[in-house]
Amino acid sequence: MAKVLEGRIAAGDNSVSSDGIIGTAWYMSPEQARGADSDFRSDLYSLGCVLFEMLTGAVPFDGKTLGEVLEQQISAPTPPLRGPGGPFPAVIERVVLRAMAKRPEERYQSADELLKDLERASRAVSRSDWRRWLPL
Repeated sequence: MAKVLEGRIAAGDNSVSSDGIIGTAWYMSPEQARGADSDFRSDLYSLGCVLFEMLTGAVPFDGKTLGEVLEQQISAPTPPLRGPGGPFPAVIERVVLRAMAKRPEERYQSADELLKDLERASRAVSRSDWRRWLPL
């Protein structure tokens, strides 16, 4: 789990920092980026960031400094899921967007709940469709 300690945000390394940041900013939940308390739903947010990157080939939020990335995690809307073959089906995008909801209470409330939606979404898309959308 990534976390900002003592609410300090500083430019520099995007992983472990002597300025109180533990983790990787690209995968931090908004509450972690603010230095607030977090729980398992922060991990589900981080998983949503990983899913986004796996599907699109890019992290959802990026910037020139650590502070820019953290600010986007806190306030920027999640970008649409677009792969080389165009936008992903809404059923797939809904799963990622819910996992990456800015407010923990709007995210999945368990990993089992997320897994069930992922299974449903994957059944709604054919194998040939996946090849069209995923990065090479």
